[in-house]
Amino acid sequence: ETGNRAAATALLEQVAERPGDPEQLLTAAELALRTARLAQAEQWYRQAWERTKDPRARAGWIQTLLVQGRRQQALGEIDQWLGSSRDDTWPSTLRAVALARDGAAHTLAVFTRPSVSPETDALLRFIHGELLAYAGQPVQAAEQYRMAQRLSPMLLPAWEAWLNLSLARGDVGEARVAASELLAHYPWHEAAQLTDWVLGERRRPVPSVGWPQTGPDESWEVLWWRARWERAQARSGRVNEWLLKLDQASGAAGCRASVALAQQLFDQRSPERALAVLEGRLRRDPQCFPARWMLTRLLLLRGDLVEARRRAEPAAITPGAELQDQALWAQALWVSREQDKVAELYKARLADPRSRARARYALGVLALERADFSEARLQFEAVVSSEPNYGPALNNLAYVLAELGVELERARDLAERAVATQPDNPAYCDTLGWVLAKAGRREEAVAWLRKAVRMAPESPLHRYHLGLVLYEAGAIEEARAQLRRAASLNLPAHLRAPVEQLLGRPLPVEPRVGARQRR
Repeated sequence: ETGNRAAATALLEQVAERPGDPEQLLTAAELALRTARLAQAEQWYRQAWERTKDPRARAGWIQTLLVQGRRQQALGEIDQWLGSSRDDTWPSTLRAVALARDGAAHTLAVFTRPSVSPETDALLRFIHGELLAYAGQPVQAAEQYRMAQRLSPMLLPAWEAWLNLSLARGDVGEARVAASELLAHYPWHEAAQLTDWVLGERRRPVPSVGWPQTGPDESWEVLWWRARWERAQARSGRVNEWLLKLDQASGAAGCRASVALAQQLFDQRSPERALAVLEGRLRRDPQCFPARWMLTRLLLLRGDLVEARRRAEPAAITPGAELQDQALWAQALWVSREQDKVAELYKARLADPRSRARARYALGVLALERADFSEARLQFEAVVSSEPNYGPALNNLAYVLAELGVELERARDLAERAVATQPDNPAYCDTLGWVLAKAGRREEAVAWLRKAVRMAPESPLHRYHLGLVLYEAGAIEEARAQLRRAASLNLPAHLRAPVEQLLGRPLPVEPRVGARQRR
């Protein structure tokens, strides 16, 4: 995405050649498709399908055939799939897309079901637009996106795709229209707000408090949006230029800009400059909590635990300390593996009704970390009773019930509610998959666990769960590959014995400082 195709190609080939991990092969195929390396994508998707029989791999393989214009071969594969699969959702959708690419006016007729909703037709149009965009036909892709929006105005991905495609083509007029219409349906959408600020002929009034003017048309607000615009276009040098100007502001604007600039510099492998920016902000504005939080976070990421603790402790131990300051101190203690002190910190917060739920949640996470599932259940039950829509608590309570092997139907309901709050949260997908596995629904479980691993490939717990379920399903080699990878990623201590038993060998002892909590 930064334009370094040579480095991307080298990394993709390394990933694809690793034996025994089809999930990485599938990831490599998806990235190859995104970078228009169609022959390589086709080869890797096909290999992934032959190894795992994962429907995502087969669908990706067929998509590459369609993008390359090999429609008849794609239709042949789709028909074979339809004849052998009990679930016709994937092949039916792809068949509709294949015929739509041939100029058919109505994609619905090719569906195997007798009737389809406008929402389904909109989804087909959106998928068709994605394939056209991959194939280098942006005008036709934009038309499909617009048709999808007309059929289902609440299909957010179609709105976003239209806006992004307009920006990529440099079509200012269409981008302005796309942003305006997107804002009409989703006023909170940041990308649309950004485009509206930068391209709009009439900018909104600039707030008078906290946004000092730098010129007749150069308010801090406009500079902020311009910085985000450059970030969206992956022009990091220009982002730094605008953020450096913003860093001169005072109040909320300057605080926010300093944190953004520090994050940008840290991402660019300039940690010393990032820390200097935050230090400067805190000298000018000691009350800028986001800068203090970011400073401690960067010190922890850099492994400087002593300095991180020194920075976080003073505000946390003063009488009447704010919860956010104590949370920052707790984070430093956690990374230092001083869980007892973290527990004391949050137990003291239970008396305050304003922070009781969050304190109980933190205590539940601590119990989960030491595999005390009964205590964790007690804490998460209390949080869910007071905040029934709090996704992290729903997720963790579902996980604890699954580990205890009790109330599995309720656990599934809790996990599904958590996923509904954040469909792309890998921890939530992992929990739902684990609950389904405990309930004996392995096929559904594997699908959710694969999704979790795809989104968070460095999570040892996600790979452990997937490996265990695959092992029980008889996919021994792939299961062992997942378990070996989990063992190399700082697997929690209480899970090492089961992995050693399944792999048939002891795992090396590699203690690490700062192991991450599960959720």
